[in-house]
Amino acid sequence: MPKIYAVAGLSGSGKTKVADALVKHFQLQGKRCVKLSIDDYYRANPQPGTNFDDPASVELELFAEHLKALKNDQAIEVPTYSFHKENRLAETKPIIPDEHTIIIVEGIFALNKELCDTNSYDSTIYVDTRSDECLARRLLRDETERGKPIKENLEYFMKNMLSNLHFIEDTKKYADHVLCNSNPEDIEQLIEKIDPQTQQSAEPAPLSAPVKGFFVPVSARKNTEVPPESTVTTIGQTTLTGFGGSKN
Repeated sequence: MPKIYAVAGLSGSGKTKVADALVKHFQLQGKRCVKLSIDDYYRANPQPGTNFDDPASVELELFAEHLKALKNDQAIEVPTYSFHKENRLAETKPIIPDEHTIIIVEGIFALNKELCDTNSYDSTIYVDTRSDECLARRLLRDETERGKPIKENLEYFMKNMLSNLHFIEDTKKYADHVLCNSNPEDIEQLIEKIDPQTQQSAEPAPLSAPVKGFFVPVSARKNTEVPPESTVTTIGQTTLTGFGGSKN
């Protein structure tokens, strides 16, 4: 039976970087680890004006079926969604699990109740980043990686995303670990919590080098305070309420 970890958070929160850091950690230990993105499950042939920050835009029922299949060592064919073509492609990508496979699920709806109710996740993570910072990251990412003009993206944000933040923020209650992604030391703490072998290993696991390559150190950021200790469920700095941060 494979292990499945879920990483969720607002668009632009840094959840993909957290997921990539987890994949790198497990692969450096010689384990087979693959990433499964919920982005690939956006519905085919979306209508003009589709709100991609609404869970209805994602084929969650298919994703739930795939989670249950993977947990039972059954192969799945993962759809492929192209943001450049704004549609699902014909090709699929197989995942053939075994009892040693580790799967990292990532996406804004990864902790949707319908998916959590499948009881397929071994551990759940929510990346809690200020929503204004998420917007800035999203604008840059979508312009450089997806060819979407900033003006168009801002209009989309005001029309759709702002009123739908609750679809994602509300799923934080299903997280085993709430993480602020800016501090690489917090990522190391997260890995130690979800991978007990890291602490038991006689040799230190090679965490810092791969992890720090993904994250900006807290010392390089302005107006950032990190508490001296992290709780069991919350790792790193907390966020503010309202537009500047997620709801607590």
